[in-house]
Amino acid sequence: MDTNEIVERAKKAANVSKNKQFADLLGISENNFSNMKISGTIVNHLLKWAIQEKINLSWLFYGSERPNQDQLIEDIKNLNDWMLEMTDNDKDREAWFRVELKEKFPEFKDWLDKRNKTE
Repeated sequence: MDTNEIVERAKKAANVSKNKQFADLLGISENNFSNMKISGTIVNHLLKWAIQEKINLSWLFYGSERPNQDQLIEDIKNLNDWMLEMTDNDKDREAWFRVELKEKFPEFKDWLDKRNKTE
């Protein structure tokens, strides 16, 4: 079990990239976070956080399966429902969503472009 890999997966699940951001989520200082990461004692904090956030422990500690799969599916369904309500019979708003989505999530735009090239 590699503590660095576990921390990186935890940050990914929390949707943060910096140690300071994740330390803040755990309620500890960045310096304390770094020391605990080096010593390996951060694992207890990660376990408590993961249980509270309903993170898949197998994924977090061993890298198998996807994090929060059920929650991710629920979030996607909710996002879809919300977007349908927001754009109901409003072509201008539909166009706005398409543009904004690609601007705010360039990875999504790149993925769409790649997918469209293969079709």
